[in-house]
Amino acid sequence: MALVLPYSQQHSCMDFHGLLVCFLPLQRAGSAGLITGLLHTKLGLNNLISGIVVTTGLFSIMLIIAGSTISLAGRSTIFAHGLGDARFLTILVPLIGAIVWAVHWFLRTEVGYLIQATLSF
Repeated sequence: MALVLPYSQQHSCMDFHGLLVCFLPLQRAGSAGLITGLLHTKLGLNNLISGIVVTTGLFSIMLIIAGSTISLAGRSTIFAHGLGDARFLTILVPLIGAIVWAVHWFLRTEVGYLIQATLSF
């Protein structure tokens, strides 16, 4: 649940000291980098995975601060009728197959081999 202050109690960007506004984001970014580094070195996670984990956590915190309460509950999605519905399977299966084929083909090109070599797959 988001904390919403009345208009008279809300802060504008002019209510904070300039050095504080510069220091806090720098400190938060350093903390995120520290957490990413600790996940990579102490827990032995891949550096890409540790970055994704920290970024996902930061995005979740940002959504909580922003007061996002958007939910898919009660809304119709392509899976609302179940995976057995032939209309959706006739679209999803060829689409997923085409994406898998395209990635497989791309990774067998010269650029794909270079990407694999530099990213250490």
